[in-house]
Amino acid sequence: MDHSIPESATTTPYGHTPDVKMEIFRKVRAFGFRDVAVVGHYYGSMPRVEDQFSQLLRAEEPRMSGCWFMLSAGDEDALARLDASGVPNVMLDYTFSNPRTGTSSLDSLKATIARIQEYFKKLDREVIMSANADGLPHLDRMVSRSGYQHLKRNHLYINFVDLLDFNVSMDAPKVQKVIGYLRSKSIPILKGICFEGARGIAFADEYGKVTERLRSSFPASRFKLLVHSHAGPHGDSSQAVALECVRRGADGIWAGFIPQAAQTGHNCSLQYLGYLHSCGNKQVQEFYKLNTAAETARSLHELSFPDEPIPPDCPMFGSNSYSWVHTVFRHDQQTPQGLPARVVGATESARLAPMTTDVDMLIERLDGLIGNEFSSMPAYKKEGYAQVVSLTIQLLLREGYRCNFNDPDNIRYIYQHVHKVYRGLPERNLLINDEGSIIEQSHMPYLRDWLRRPSEDVRLWLLYSSTRDVDSFNSLISKVGSTRGLLFAIKHNNKKFGVFFDGPLNQPSNPTSTMTTRGDLFLFSLRGSFSRPTQIHPPQDRQRVDVAGKDGAVQGSGMWSGKIVMAGDYLWLGFSWSSTPSPSILSCCHGIPKNITPPGFTGREVNALTSQTAKQLRGEYTLAGSGFFTADVIEVYQVVRGRAPAINRDSLLPLPVDFPRPLSASALSSTERTNRTAA
Repeated sequence: MDHSIPESATTTPYGHTPDVKMEIFRKVRAFGFRDVAVVGHYYGSMPRVEDQFSQLLRAEEPRMSGCWFMLSAGDEDALARLDASGVPNVMLDYTFSNPRTGTSSLDSLKATIARIQEYFKKLDREVIMSANADGLPHLDRMVSRSGYQHLKRNHLYINFVDLLDFNVSMDAPKVQKVIGYLRSKSIPILKGICFEGARGIAFADEYGKVTERLRSSFPASRFKLLVHSHAGPHGDSSQAVALECVRRGADGIWAGFIPQAAQTGHNCSLQYLGYLHSCGNKQVQEFYKLNTAAETARSLHELSFPDEPIPPDCPMFGSNSYSWVHTVFRHDQQTPQGLPARVVGATESARLAPMTTDVDMLIERLDGLIGNEFSSMPAYKKEGYAQVVSLTIQLLLREGYRCNFNDPDNIRYIYQHVHKVYRGLPERNLLINDEGSIIEQSHMPYLRDWLRRPSEDVRLWLLYSSTRDVDSFNSLISKVGSTRGLLFAIKHNNKKFGVFFDGPLNQPSNPTSTMTTRGDLFLFSLRGSFSRPTQIHPPQDRQRVDVAGKDGAVQGSGMWSGKIVMAGDYLWLGFSWSSTPSPSILSCCHGIPKNITPPGFTGREVNALTSQTAKQLRGEYTLAGSGFFTADVIEVYQVVRGRAPAINRDSLLPLPVDFPRPLSASALSSTERTNRTAA
């Protein structure tokens, strides 16, 4: 199955217009491919070039027999796009356990297959075709525009995305349940099983073992078995992998024709067919116009990489190997069998491929190009800018405008266009305020991971800062009010730590009394006590906060007191060694027991640093510089959960088409567009 249309889009900095995708389709059909993947939809409701391309394709090949639509199980937006496309075959992605792209469920798989079955039946009714006895599947005997007949219709292939990337065992119960369901004869449209390795980290023997296991579950008499392997930054064994899989039971590969794809390439059809031909396989010349292979490869390269020489993608020291185009390809310390850049002395960076690059990589690219204006922004605001830059590029491509979007001048120009839009928006439309000083950009991924809920993002809204507001208890309470979901961030010397409490700071009605509020609570270290930001979970009976009234005090078991006490007595604000609390909340006492402290603690012990009186504390470790201290800064944030507000795309118009180094007028689909005034 040819994937030249979606695969080359994953790495080209020029993107694809609808016309370019149409040309690629024509060329792979002319070479001899009967099965062609035409749309891969993984982008939610964002406007995409593929929408216009589907219309062009339908005009040229009304039934689109032999064409394939790629989507993920449970993706409602993609199913809606499928229904509108008329593409009659589907490759459905299923993910077992991927922390970066999400995990599928068996229920979502069943529901999606049922939707696809109904969709296939609808297509048959629309073209008034006679179906087989069971209704599905069948071949189209009509001759297509490209001259082929007996092309596939109503075929479903399931693609296992991560059997080789995240150490998902074939014997895992969740894997066996999915395989058991798919083997059932109650799915007449299911005709093939595919699998892949996206990050180039698995060895050929590992691919071979997965092939044998899948083939034993999905016999060749009923199912095709296809493989797709990516090259890694450290080397390219993708061609050897493909041959090993075929030797051990696979029917073939799904891939683009040329190797340029993803991070540093993949098991391309050009080399695979060459290997088969050298082994004496007669069907290669029978089915494909092999004598046009070099010409086809050159023209496909030119379509995706106009005016660029055809380069070898050099692993390890090549310009693309560690210039990440998407976080899913990135190798780091947590990547099984990966080879991070530091190991080989390489430098990591980010690059922009407009059809692929995710928000995190685009933020890194903008960080390096825009300068302090962008790099000094809080994480939430960077994410907002990156999302709108990405949207602007998609709108440009939809209009038929192509350029090297990875070019620094072009990225800066689009950023400035987006910046004008943002400056014109009221503050409530921005993603979050940005007055904090303790929370750094590098902390945000950890805080989001700890605080977010399914299908929701997390933003932090600064309510109180001791450097901006008065460092008194009354000032803090007046700023925080009855807000729920509070994150306290504390800085002492080079230490940064804090507490999250999923409740309000309730005060007693009696100003001289105290009040206890229970709710989810955890402590955390951001810097200075562990090698990385770390959560600390107190026992259930300490999931509480004690707050004194305006004239009251939370009394300790000795003579000490405070105004706010969190997690029992793990953290005191407004701490004093007398029965009268300190007038400043910066006066603190903090300690945590060793038995709840996660491994890897590199901080200090309370009783090793302070007086004999300190031994009365329950805590033995401190996340601060000492057990009793005056904080440099205390900040209180509200944790806001939910989807970030979307920007109205009409506010981006007119589009910024007059780039610093634009393509020539002949390279644009409309001469009128070159004469538009820059936004």
